[in-house]
Amino acid sequence: MEALVRDIRLALRQFRQSPLFATTAVVSLALGIGANTAIFTLFDQVLVRLLPVRNPGQLVLLSWEGRRYGVNMGRDTLSYPMYADLRDKNEVFSDVFCRSYVALTVTFRQQSERMASCGSSIRTCRPSPCEPWTSSAT
Repeated sequence: MEALVRDIRLALRQFRQSPLFATTAVVSLALGIGANTAIFTLFDQVLVRLLPVRNPGQLVLLSWEGRRYGVNMGRDTLSYPMYADLRDKNEVFSDVFCRSYVALTVTFRQQSERMASCGSSIRTCRPSPCEPWTSSAT
């Protein structure tokens, strides 16, 4: 324990002798810790946490390779007729929904901006197995 106290005193003396180095070291550590915290928080929210739906373990993503009819939007994209077939002839899943990403150009006051948009077919008229769950804790 005495060695630790001696080392800390020596470090504090060195920091007093060269304050620029001490400031640089403290700022570098603070930036590194802040960046790691931000990256971990993003990773945790996007990849680790479960989706905010009632039964997240029961969600299934359907995807397949090969030629499909009516597809002209790129990889892993279904046409509306194929989605309608899956929805109408479904005998396995409690519900089927699709999503689609579309690039949009939004113009406001003569200023245009390219944006990504997501459309979904989730029906809000009836209860969905994907409706968000709410916490009973107050």
